[in-house]
Amino acid sequence: MAVISLKIARFPRLTRAFVAAGVLFIASSQPAWSAEKIIADYGGTSGFQAAIWAAKDGGFFAKYGLDVDIVMIPGGTQSMQALISGGTQFSQSSAAAPIHSRLGGSDVILIAASVNRYPFSVVARPQIKKPTDLVGKKVGVVRLGGSNESALRKAFELWGIDPKSVIFMQMGEAAARLAALSAGTLDATVLAPPHTLKARELKMTILADLKSLPIYYPQSTIAVRENLLTRSPQLAKNFIKAYMEGVHWFRTNKPASLKVLSRYMRTDEKEILAETYDYFSSMMSQNLRVNLDGVQEILNQEGQRLPAAARHKPAEFVQEQILDELDKEGFTTKFR
Repeated sequence: MAVISLKIARFPRLTRAFVAAGVLFIASSQPAWSAEKIIADYGGTSGFQAAIWAAKDGGFFAKYGLDVDIVMIPGGTQSMQALISGGTQFSQSSAAAPIHSRLGGSDVILIAASVNRYPFSVVARPQIKKPTDLVGKKVGVVRLGGSNESALRKAFELWGIDPKSVIFMQMGEAAARLAALSAGTLDATVLAPPHTLKARELKMTILADLKSLPIYYPQSTIAVRENLLTRSPQLAKNFIKAYMEGVHWFRTNKPASLKVLSRYMRTDEKEILAETYDYFSSMMSQNLRVNLDGVQEILNQEGQRLPAAARHKPAEFVQEQILDELDKEGFTTKFR
């Protein structure tokens, strides 16, 4: 099988605009569908990005005839811009950005998901012992209207707490929110590993691990353009085969997977790596099906801003033909 050749390129410290511009430059210098290049992006250094790292570093893209360049493009908007322009051919992101893009008229569609739940824990100051203690308290999120807030609102619904009784505050990234918890300027927030490890060291209360609740949200998905699926169906199929095998390898090969996490998270701290691996390996979906209840949740959120979203069905945003074929061929049974 011919191997499509391209070296790894990573941009760990560049700004969003510079990374997106770089990807668009690559696209402008090569045809979007050139057989010499496949570029996929991922959104950051959190553990829920690990599926694409494993597929690359485990050698599975190469195994299926692909040499994929993976680049980090933080932010769903920038990721979709690169995908639509042809600067990338595959995007690993939460489903929210692809769904928003498709609602806006693009041909972006979801073809797989490795994480279908919110990868967060609700963490509170030591004085708060149970969820109802949050009534009247200040709860921090990355940004108002984002996945942090939607996760908390779903949890409050399950706990019988009126979200209007809680004060939501936009506080930025996890490190800043953890510092605000320690200082007492926040009463609670949502955190994921490795920040949950630090929270426990600080004797914070872990009120709930949201991945254990009956709440679905496609946090880590693969999106492509339908144009690519029409032009290069075998390329897309081989990508998903590699991605699926990468998920299996990550879940079943802890020593090698810890090395992958260390590389992309840029840390050698064993406790952080172990915490991250244990948390995210257990929540990865081996069959890669996009949870349609989670897609509906995103449509409900979009409907608050764009009423037309309520007229759409979750299946309109997901193409399952590749996964259906892999099921029929018996490929997926190798990894169950």
